Amino acid sequence: MTKQPVWLRFIYQDGTSVTVRNIVNAVFSKAYYAPCTYLSAKAYILGGEVLYPTDVKRVEFYIGGRKLHYGLPDSISIKRQSGTFLVTVESRGITVTLCQSEPEPGIWSQADLDDCLSRSGCSSEITCESGTIKTNYVNIAEKSTSWEAICAYSLKAYSAYPYIRSNSLVMVSKNTAHKEVKNPIIISTGRSFNTKNILSALYMQDLSGDYTTTASDNLAGSLGIVREKYLPLDQQWLHDEEQGLKMRLAYSRRACRTFHMTYVDYHGEDLTDNVLISGAGQLSTQISVSEIRIEVSPIGIMTTLYQYYDGFY
Repeated sequence: MTKQPVWLRFIYQDGTSVTVRNIVNAVFSKAYYAPCTYLSAKAYILGGEVLYPTDVKRVEFYIGGRKLHYGLPDSISIKRQSGTFLVTVESRGITVTLCQSEPEPGIWSQADLDDCLSRSGCSSEITCESGTIKTNYVNIAEKSTSWEAICAYSLKAYSAYPYIRSNSLVMVSKNTAHKEVKNPIIISTGRSFNTKNILSALYMQDLSGDYTTTASDNLAGSLGIVREKYLPLDQQWLHDEEQGLKMRLAYSRRACRTFHMTYVDYHGEDLTDNVLISGAGQLSTQISVSEIRIEVSPIGIMTTLYQYYDGFY
């Protein structure tokens, strides 16, 4: 296996940092519907390195000089083991804070993605795609999170779900560029099918309180699945209530069908990249990346790329 450099960087509250390179193991993941990246890792602190967990403000994760993760120190522990110190860290990307705060409810008129982000009162460490469509209005319900507000905008303006590129960039449009990974060592390929979230029908109230707007899912019907829900009137979709129900049904199909491929090393793929896996003595495979999982161990790096086949992909 190849050995790209992999390291953790712990940033203190005063802006100084400690870099730890002796990785025991690490698992990094990000997915199309997830509001943040995820990291769990263990590493040895050797020589004169010193780490003070209570002073850590941010955690970064790098492969080959590329910063994949920038997040909160959800959990950090250090223990002495055989004359060295072993640090264990769990971290979610900084964009998880969008799920932990509530913006001002009400009607946001002529809003684009940048407006939604700025009105969400989020950290300046989070950025977003520029030049997005302005929609007439976005209706933000009480107790909605900032991420839910961004989802409401994305669904209305693009009929798409938002996602995270890089380590803290909120996106609504998909990447159109293509890249190629040549002659990788392929460990495995596979497919999966998951029906646990699929809804069969939805019913929404009208202004009179009657459930007159309905939508159903053909996939659920073909599988003999009956899961129905009755919903109050969603003012976000007053212009097209049926479309609102269709968006919910599409979300219930999230990641229901997947194809995945695991190969040795990591070649810089990101969500919604169109990747051609070529050579390696096999037929070429095209993957529109919906999920990434990277595992680091003493023997090297293994990357699993997933493509979803669902309501939004």
